[in-house]
Amino acid sequence: MTAEMERARAAGVKGLIVTLDWTFLPRPRLGQPVVPDRLDLKAMVKLSPQP
Repeated sequence: MTAEMERARAAGVKGLIVTLDWTFLPRPRLGQPVVPDRLDLKAMVKLSPQP
């Protein structure tokens, strides 16, 4: 159990919701950006939503 889960338990939390921000597939689908091995500033700028 992680430290965050222990803190939640100590605070009386009855349940946790776990979410994922990104799914990793073995090969990219059409229109899905390639996920870089390292997320540096250059990659963040390239992958960030454009206004």
